Amino acid sequence: MKKTLISGAVLVATVLIAQQAQAQCGVGFGISICGGVYVNTPPVYVQPVPQVVYAPPPQVVYTPPPQVIYTPPPQPVYVQSAPVYIETQPVQVVQTVQLEEPRIERPYRRHRGFGFGARVGGGYAGLSDIGMYGGGINLRYTASPSVGIELTVDAFGGTGYAGAERTEFPITLNVLWYLNPRSRFQVYILGGLGISIAEVEQNGYTDDPLYGGGEIGLGLELLLGNHFGITLDARGFVRTRMNEREEGNLAHDGSCRTGDDGQTECTDLEAGAVFNLGVNFYI
Repeated sequence: MKKTLISGAVLVATVLIAQQAQAQCGVGFGISICGGVYVNTPPVYVQPVPQVVYAPPPQVVYTPPPQVIYTPPPQPVYVQSAPVYIETQPVQVVQTVQLEEPRIERPYRRHRGFGFGARVGGGYAGLSDIGMYGGGINLRYTASPSVGIELTVDAFGGTGYAGAERTEFPITLNVLWYLNPRSRFQVYILGGLGISIAEVEQNGYTDDPLYGGGEIGLGLELLLGNHFGITLDARGFVRTRMNEREEGNLAHDGSCRTGDDGQTECTDLEAGAVFNLGVNFYI
């Protein structure tokens, strides 16, 4: 124990002396001019042991998802405003209407359609003492406002040529041209062809002549409605006999006569006129 204390004391003294000698004479090994013998050793640096610092693992923080909060739509706000009354001055509108004179047009249904009618009339043919009266029926077809077609069947009786009793049944087909189809009072021209079956009787002798020819005329029609009209026309005709006379009956066939010189005069050609008054109904 004592040796240890002595050894420690010597070591401490030596260190002190050495530090003092280092301060005065420098560092190194050898003999110092300052006296004494010293041993100078370089300083020893001891690096401390690095301190291990424990880093705890990062803490995981749970973040809950955002909460969805349902917000109902705002309730509509009804604002009742007071009625606003605007007083306006009345505006008087004056409309000028130009009045046109009414124009009477031909009924539309007659532009294309059928009609039928009846008529009475009288005729004259030959040179003297001939007068026949009768009537008939007719069928009309209006193809356009200006053109129509007429088919007639008549029956006439009376005194024939040379005073013979005569009966005829004429059948005619005519075309009608309306000169003013948009008027209530219409004027028309007609023309066509026809035949007539006759029977002539004189002094116990009978003849049956057959005639064929044409006619032309002028007519008037007064429309009293959409489906009714009154007609008046005059028709002139020219015709000729189409069959042969019987032998031995020349003086009594209704187309022959005895002249002042006692000679028999006959003719196959006749001309005359017929006047008709009728009514027509249009479909």
